[in-house]
Amino acid sequence: VVVGLFGADDEDIGGPGLVAERGRMLLVRRVNTIEEMRRCQILLVGRSHAGRARQLLRGLEGAPTLTVSVVFGFSQMGGMVELREERGQRLFLLNTDAARRARLVFHPGLL
Repeated sequence: VVVGLFGADDEDIGGPGLVAERGRMLLVRRVNTIEEMRRCQILLVGRSHAGRARQLLRGLEGAPTLTVSVVFGFSQMGGMVELREERGQRLFLLNTDAARRARLVFHPGLL
């Protein structure tokens, strides 16, 4: 599984590298172009690119890439997973329509 980091600061998400998770290898790397992003199974968008999020999501239309961000309003912009912290609780907002358009399905236990 390839995880792309786009403007994701280390304090947001973590840095590049190779990680083993539940018997699967995750290749985590920084990406800069839409072409590189489209080759990722998961794309993490950092706060530093909040202003470019809509444009980025348009460029990924049709790609089977799970988009995740801490950017406020990311799910409303068309991102698939928005991570938030409210009143000391970590929450995530799922945009099932965006996932469906990318031919991805969330596990029913998440819904």
